[in-house]
Amino acid sequence: MSQADAGSLVKGIKLLEVLADTGRAMGVSELSRTLGLDKSTVYRLLATLKARGYVEQDPETRKYAVGPKMIAVSSRILGNNDVYLQARPVMKRLLQETRETVHLAMRMENQVVYIAQEISPEVVSVNTEMGQREPVHCTAVGKALVAFLPDEEREAVIRCLDFRPYTPRTITDPERFRAHCLEIRAQGYAVDDEELHPGVRCIAAPIRGYDGTVLASLGISGPTIRLSSETLPRLGRIVMKYAQEVSGRLGYLF
Repeated sequence: MSQADAGSLVKGIKLLEVLADTGRAMGVSELSRTLGLDKSTVYRLLATLKARGYVEQDPETRKYAVGPKMIAVSSRILGNNDVYLQARPVMKRLLQETRETVHLAMRMENQVVYIAQEISPEVVSVNTEMGQREPVHCTAVGKALVAFLPDEEREAVIRCLDFRPYTPRTITDPERFRAHCLEIRAQGYAVDDEELHPGVRCIAAPIRGYDGTVLASLGISGPTIRLSSETLPRLGRIVMKYAQEVSGRLGYLF
């Protein structure tokens, strides 16, 4: 591979990373500014990636997003992921017991990314797209991933978080979030109480590897009319039970 080819490869990877990180379609001008590349280079990269199916273009807006080939590659990677493989059968049983949408998530830098879900059979349900990223500080799956980290690692993550308010209930103060993490550790599960979306509550617990490392989080999401304040403790215990089962399947000894 020539030096020029290597440079193009790096630029193409960075472009895909930007599209994946934002989780939305972007135009050439915005990509050019974000990547610090001229438009002609961005056009060329997009044309190559589009031809291979790694990006797709909306015919109306002319903006670009991650394409089906990229999603297919991600799916193959997940198919070899131990957490994903061990969690899937457990997720189905959690869905059967709670009848709420079940999510499996992992932390990617300072965001949470959804890698699997089982959709609620209820008419009204709360669903996400696979690969979708959300903030850590106002999602139950995100909180569960951070709260149970070792102290120094948790603090390093908290210092980098953007405590943006999404609803009036979002925690926006780092000190309050630190105290909140201690509460989560004490009860064993995290709750998103209408902190990201009004009318939606979520509950999540950590999944650990054989050495105790927090690898992922398992959670349920639903409308507040079903996930009422009164039902949260019972549902929290249920989610914890299934998250601990996945941890056990990964070799973690309680």
